[in-house]
Amino acid sequence: MATLRVQIISSEVDPAMRDRIHRWLVTVRVLEVLDGELPAGREIVSLLVHSPVRTFVDVDIVGREYVITLEDPLTEPYIGHVSVAA
Repeated sequence: MATLRVQIISSEVDPAMRDRIHRWLVTVRVLEVLDGELPAGREIVSLLVHSPVRTFVDVDIVGREYVITLEDPLTEPYIGHVSVAA
């Protein structure tokens, strides 16, 4: 588990269509690791989510900052449970 302060870089329908339920690819820049740890040098994390609105409770997320908690082991792209706080 890791809690991160991030800025959203991009949000788009996953061009690779890797998952039938998690169809959106959200790319974030890690600004700060608040708890837990990430692999050394990891500044960018890609998340597969059902939809940006459902996960971030916001339509216009690009450029905004959030505190997110990745509750499962980090994969690329991450497809586990994400908790979000603005």
